[in-house]
Amino acid sequence: MTPGDEHRDTPGSMAGDWSASGDFLGAILAGLLLGLLGDRLLGTTPWLVVIGVVSGFAVGFWRMLVLSRKIEVEARRLERERWSPPASDDWPDIWGMGSHESE
Repeated sequence: MTPGDEHRDTPGSMAGDWSASGDFLGAILAGLLLGLLGDRLLGTTPWLVVIGVVSGFAVGFWRMLVLSRKIEVEARRLERERWSPPASDDWPDIWGMGSHESE
C-alpha cells in the first residue's frame, strides 16, 4: 500500500483525476482550435493544425509530468511524517552499555 491509498477513492481524489485528464485533453483541443483558426486566416491548411495538435500534446504531457512530480513529492512527505524514529530512550541496548546518560 502506497502513501495516500487510503484516500484514493474519495470524491476529492477522483475530481483531481478528472481535472488532470481534462487539462491534458484541453491542451490538445486548444492547440487544435488555434491551429484551425490560424489555418483559416492564413490559408496554410493543414500545417498550423498539425503544429497546434503537436504543441497541445506537448503542453498537456508537460502538465501531467509536473502534476505527477507534485504527487510524488507529497507522497514522500507523507511517508516521512508517518515514520518517525524512536526517541533515544526507546532504542534497544544491543551493546550492553546501559544508559547513554552520564551518571
